Amino acid sequence: MEKWCKANGYDSYFGEKHEGAPSTPLIWSKALRVTNVGTREATKATYTGKLGAGPPVVKPKVWNHARVHGLGAESFVFINGHLPASLYLPRRRALAKRQIAVLVEMIEKREDRGVPVVVVGDFNCRPNALILKPLRRLGMVQRTRKPTHGRRLIDHVWTLDVKGETKVIQIPSDHNGVVFEPVA
Repeated sequence: MEKWCKANGYDSYFGEKHEGAPSTPLIWSKALRVTNVGTREATKATYTGKLGAGPPVVKPKVWNHARVHGLGAESFVFINGHLPASLYLPRRRALAKRQIAVLVEMIEKREDRGVPVVVVGDFNCRPNALILKPLRRLGMVQRTRKPTHGRRLIDHVWTLDVKGETKVIQIPSDHNGVVFEPVA
């Protein structure tokens, strides 16, 4: 993934030394300046059983985050994460609820409250899923409209107080990457 980013004009941050960080890299255009980069762990490695997609132990889940300063556009807080697969299973759904709660806390308690927020990632559910209700309660808007994994829309862009466009690009993954492009 890092080689792909460099070859296509993107920089990336794969997270601090958390086991869950590599699956949730932040990817941005090299034309943008990025500061305050970090990783917030949301859940520990958890045994969820052999049912459903993914391994029986879900690795730690994290939210990678940064402050992005655009060229002529307003700066924004940029966050990326990956919710567990098979959210119809109670143990995996409980992990995802905890991860969403940590995200909401990050957004509500950020120091730069006047700065817009962009959250991207593999949410492993549709945008109208009940588990995402806390994001809608914050006033966040889901911007992705086209399927990103086969016929499913599970990779999302959520924004708060942002004017901008989204576009889907192909990256070396089983998903299409969802990229937020700020309007200048």
